[in-house]
Amino acid sequence: MTQAQLIQQTLSTLVHFGVREVCIAAGARNAPLVAALLTSNGLKV
Repeated sequence: MTQAQLIQQTLSTLVHFGVREVCIAAGARNAPLVAALLTSNGLKV
């Protein structure tokens, strides 16, 4: 499983369980997750 696939699966699971808003912390290691969050449906950053 690629990093992108893992991130998408994780975000889909969060939405499935009712998560609607997320808070992110600044940091270069978060970049792939932040990029996916900004384009995701169902999650407010």
